[in-house]
Amino acid sequence: MNIKYLSLFFFIFISTQNIFAQKKNKKQYIQYKKGSYSFVQNIRKITGNIYTLEIETCKPNLIIDSVWFGATPVPCDVYEPKQMHKATVPLQKGTYILKVNKDLYKNFYKNIDSTQAFKTFVSPFAFSAQAYIMYLYKNKRYYLPIKNVAEKEQKQTR
Repeated sequence: MNIKYLSLFFFIFISTQNIFAQKKNKKQYIQYKKGSYSFVQNIRKITGNIYTLEIETCKPNLIIDSVWFGATPVPCDVYEPKQMHKATVPLQKGTYILKVNKDLYKNFYKNIDSTQAFKTFVSPFAFSAQAYIMYLYKNKRYYLPIKNVAEKEQKQTR
C-alpha cells in the first residue's frame, strides 16, 4: 500500500514540475539587454527605486504593460531610446527603454487605495528573478525574467 502512495506522490511531483517548467520556458519575443536602478530622493520626497531596462523586441505588435517585482506588478513607461519619447503601443520591432518605479505603491498618495492591485494579482509561478517584464503578444501573457540589474548612484541635482 505504501508503494501505491509513493508512486502517486512521485507522479504528482513530476507532473507539477513539468507544468511549471513549461510555463516559464515559453518562447520569448523580447530580449533583455541591460539595466540599472537607483534610489531617488530629494528634500521634499522619496521617489523610490527607479529601474531603467533596455530591451529589444523581436516581433511587432507587442504590448508591455508592467514589471513584476515579487508582490505586485507595477505599470511601466516605454520610451524610444533616441529621442526618449514615449513609444506608441503596440510596439514595433526594435530597441526600447523601460522606466519603472519599484516603490510606486509604497509611495502612493494617502487618499488613493493602492491595495486593490495587490488583492487582485495572482502569482502565475514561483518568483525567481530580480523582476519579470510582463507583456502581451497575440493576447497571450508572457513573462521575461530580468537578472543582473546594476545599481547606480542617484544623479546629483544642479
